[in-house]
Amino acid sequence: MKWKTRILFTISLCSLWQTPAVWPSPAQTAEAVVMASTEAIYRAIQDQCGEIEQNPIHLHKLVEEILIPHADFARMAQLALGKHWQTAETNLRSEFIIQFRQLLIRTYSTAVQMASLEAIRYLPSRAGTKPGSMTVRTEVRRPGEPLVTINYRLYQRGVEWLVYDILVDGISLVSNYRSTFNEEINNKGFSGLVSVLEKKNQRPVIQSNATLIRRRASRACK
Repeated sequence: MKWKTRILFTISLCSLWQTPAVWPSPAQTAEAVVMASTEAIYRAIQDQCGEIEQNPIHLHKLVEEILIPHADFARMAQLALGKHWQTAETNLRSEFIIQFRQLLIRTYSTAVQMASLEAIRYLPSRAGTKPGSMTVRTEVRRPGEPLVTINYRLYQRGVEWLVYDILVDGISLVSNYRSTFNEEINNKGFSGLVSVLEKKNQRPVIQSNATLIRRRASRACK
């Protein structure tokens, strides 16, 4: 079940990328930030579909280049590590954040073909349990698949709204990763976890993933 959950999380991450030309203004609400970001990533894929279809690796580069500032990866990394964050050395923390973000980029790049703008429905947002926090609620309905609820937890830092957790059918992204990371750290230590993530991120795109990326790009070009 873990692999299925992570695929659903990567579908939800489509709302965490956008092109700089369409960044939401600081005055926008948390919901407006998520909506604008979702539209922007699909527009970027549409605009560069030909290059992505020719070279699937370009999607990795595209996603990395337009990774938006509306996701607080440092806070997500800290929550995903739990108690191990405090005991980790500063340099290892920084490297973990880099590898964790890259892992999400790579996984997202092969999962993006599983959703579309038309499949996303926005529900009324709810105030969080703490002041300056919001939960943006959505549903994703794909043909022949069960309805999936995706909720984005954001907090306000100054005039910005930043995503720090995502819940898919009630399952938290950071909690889901915390279990896996905790097991790796207990077996191999914190540096061992960083090494595992680094090796995963260095692996070449396998043919099946490249085919999925090409398929999504081909549809976007039509």
